[in-house]
Amino acid sequence: MYTLTNTLEKSAPQVQQLDNGLLQGVLEGFIDGVLILNTQGDLVHSNETARVLCEQLTPNSKHFTVVPKEIWRVCQALKESDEFYAHQSVIIDSEI
Repeated sequence: MYTLTNTLEKSAPQVQQLDNGLLQGVLEGFIDGVLILNTQGDLVHSNETARVLCEQLTPNSKHFTVVPKEIWRVCQALKESDEFYAHQSVIIDSEI
């Protein structure tokens, strides 16, 4: 039992790395820009198209770490719509 537990604990970071790599591969396959943010607006994952778009919206920043205001407003609208339409599907579309 000790060996099995020890092996699983050692392999957990490898599984996490595989999951991140798989997610990144799927995201890169999209033509559209994809940002995955937490509820505070911190970046969790992004694809190359999204990174390029964010860099264009924030030209004074060398590395994009903060979500541009234009995109964050859409995120806030989506969060607020969940309060009003909790049991309905909502699509928010925005040309940026």
